[in-house]
This record gives sequence, structure tokens and C-alpha cells, in this order.
Amino acid sequence: RIAIGLSPDDPPPARMEQVNPALSPEGFRALLTEADGDEVPIVRGVHRRVDGAVYPVEVRLQRSELGGEAVAVAFATDIRRQLEAEEAQEQLRAQLEHAQRMEAIGQLAGGVAHDFNNLLTVMAGYADALREEVGPAGVEMIDGLLEAQERGGQLTQRLLAFARKEVARPTTLDLRALLEAVRPLAAHLVRAPARVEFELGAEALPMTGDRGQIEQVLLNLVTNARDANPRPDGVVRVRSFVDEAGAASRVGFEVMDDGRGMEPDVVERMFDPFFTTKPKGKGTGLGLSTVRAIVDESGGAIEVDTDPGQGTRMRISWPRATSGPVPELAEDATDSGPARILFAEDDDQGRELVARMLERAGHSVVRCRDGESALARFDADPAGFDLVVTDVVMPGISGIELADRVGERAPGLPVLLVSGYLDDHLTRAQTLGDRRELLLKPFRPDELLARVRRMLAHESAGPNAG
Repeated sequence: RIAIGLSPDDPPPARMEQVNPALSPEGFRALLTEADGDEVPIVRGVHRRVDGAVYPVEVRLQRSELGGEAVAVAFATDIRRQLEAEEAQEQLRAQLEHAQRMEAIGQLAGGVAHDFNNLLTVMAGYADALREEVGPAGVEMIDGLLEAQERGGQLTQRLLAFARKEVARPTTLDLRALLEAVRPLAAHLVRAPARVEFELGAEALPMTGDRGQIEQVLLNLVTNARDANPRPDGVVRVRSFVDEAGAASRVGFEVMDDGRGMEPDVVERMFDPFFTTKPKGKGTGLGLSTVRAIVDESGGAIEVDTDPGQGTRMRISWPRATSGPVPELAEDATDSGPARILFAEDDDQGRELVARMLERAGHSVVRCRDGESALARFDADPAGFDLVVTDVVMPGISGIELADRVGERAPGLPVLLVSGYLDDHLTRAQTLGDRRELLLKPFRPDELLARVRRMLAHESAGPNAG
């Protein structure tokens, strides 16, 4: 009586189907007929209270006898808590399956990025070498090839950021100066008659983050805003801000468009990997998922304000740093002369190409196809090398393990680690230690040579110089 809301003075229901429509006499007979042998029929349904409210129940039917007549007795159990527990368990199962799928996709993305970065590095090296062999007309074509190589490198960085396998180098930087520096590239993305307008305050906006990743967040959002506007003369607006409303000051930027806006179901999925509303061939579905991965990883927050037909505003913010930006170190242009370099790389084509880059700059290069052979060559002549250059991800001894073992034998010998995908080596690579640096693939020959020149110059100026 209490379960269906009756007081002690209220008359009971005249028929069971008034409480549960499934338990009419015909329903009872059908359930008992379907049961095999001694099986207890169980049915889930709802019970209706006198006020019209319903709640879920599980009903068990039992054959019995009353006064010589066969009857069916129904035992009803309120299963609200059980259903809530089952729903929570189903959500956990779905979250686990989603996490497993994302992990699998992340592993795939990282593996593709590793191989692709090797190929892009080879492409850049050969294109740069061809520049000296062709005439002016050929140089223009080579520039186009290098531009395509750079776009490919940006794509692999998106894959790695999505997979959270990209190496972040957080520093204290001025967000306002960063936005100002990226303004020309953003203007290049939003071509006339469309345009991008920047509204930047005068004060510095100190924050902690990886400069390249923050630039990527801005450019991805500008690209999305550009594509969201159906008019060719649309405007993308970028505005910096300081938010003092909360307990702690925050700095950030907004990217706004006056385009189509988004429906609630699109907003719900907009950060999902590979989800895109763009036509086939116009989008990878990785742009916004990359933004979310970078912002989450850097301790930031994202707010989305959008309505169909009213445009979209993406607001990204980070805690305001207490210290000022760290000045960037300029590349050391001092030429320390030719050096003897131990080079380990498991990719045959990449090994030969990078070795030739170094040799063309006057260095002597000892080539090794893996960490084991590199360590053996080093042990055979531990004082004969000025620098070790090694790929990070190699079978057997990884580049980081090689650097550790070389460091034990020759403390202070500089090691340049090269990789486009770090996987399990990510944490170690982010804490490289003294006299170790990381160069990410794909890279241009001038980037490699500048880094080698700087490391050798620092080494020659160190305590063992002379």
C-alpha cells in the first residue's frame, strides 16, 4: 500500500493491472505459459502510484494453490537503485571501451607519425641538396616541395598532440607577444576577401606553456573559424584578455566568427577525434581534438559559446604566471670547426642522408645502425668523439639508454637525441639533463647543423676546452 501511495484508509486496487498493466489475468497466464517447468517467470515493468507517478519494478511470479484453486502469486521489488547501479556500470564500461579505442588510435597515430617523420626528414634533406644542383626554375619547384614537407610535419604534430605523445617544452612566455608574432601567419590562413582582426591589449600576459603548441591551438581555431563562415568576406576576430573574476587571475584569447554556429549535438561531439562536419577531403577531424589535448595538458580551460546562425566564440585561458617571460636563447653562431660524430639511426635511408648532411658541413661521421653497434664503436675509442647524435626509438638499446651509457663512460660528452615519436621514452626525453638536447623530426638540414654547431661550441667553451 505504501509503495503505491495508499493510506491505511484507502481501498486497495480492484484489479492488479491498475498497478501494473502487464499483470492482467491474461498477462499472468501468458507469463506462466511461457515458463518452462519450475522456472520462476520474471518480468520488468513499472508500478503506477495513485498520484500517477511510476517507478521500475521486477516482478517474480510463483505458481501456488489457494482453496483448491491454482493461483499465481506476484512478488514485486523496487529496482530503482539496481537500475541506477546498472546504468553507472554501463557508463563505466562505455568509458573503458572508449579509452581503449583512444589508446589504440593513439598508438596507431604515434606509429604513423614515427615513420612519416622519417620520410619527411629524408624529403627535406634531398630537396635541400638538389637546390644546389638545379637552375632558378628548379629552385621554385624545390621550394614547393619543402612547403609540402612542412605541412606534412604539421600534420604529424597534430597526430602526436592528439595521441599526447608530443614533447612539450613549457616555459614562461608572454601570450600577447606570441599572438602578435603569429598574426602574419594567421592572416595568411584567412585570405582576402575574408580577413582576420587582432585586438590585443598593451600589457604582457605571462603564462606557462609550450610556445609551439600554443601557436598550434591559435592557428587551428583560426582555421576552424575561417571554414565556419559561409561568406567569402567573413571576419575572424582574435582578442586577448585578462580575467580577474575568479580566485586567481587568468590570461587567454578568444577566436570568434560570425558563421553558421553549431547545434547542441555538434557541440557535444566537437572535440571528439576524427569528428568533423566539413565535406569529405576538407577536414581530418583532428584540429579541435588536438586543441583540447594541448589545452588540457597545459593546464588551460576551453569555453564554447555558440548558437545556430549566431556564430561561435572559442575562449581559451590559462592561469596567469607570477614571473615574467623567459628570454629565448639565440643560436650560437660560433663555428667550432669540424668534429668527429658518432651517429646511430636504425632507418637506412635516414641514416645515410643525415650523415651526408653532417659530412657536407665538414664533420667526420661514424655511422651505426643501432644502439648496440654504436656503444661498441664508442667503447673501442672512447676519447675519439666530440658529439653523439642518436635516434631515440631504436630496437634493442634506445637512444636515451645509449646516451646514459655514454654519459657513464664520458661525462660531459654532448648528445643530440633525434626523434619524431617518443612513446615510452617521452618522460625521459622531457628531463634530458645536462649536455643533452632533443631535435624533433622532421627537420631541415640548416636546423640540424645549427643545433650541432651550438652544442659543439658550448662543449669547446666548457671546462674541458683547450
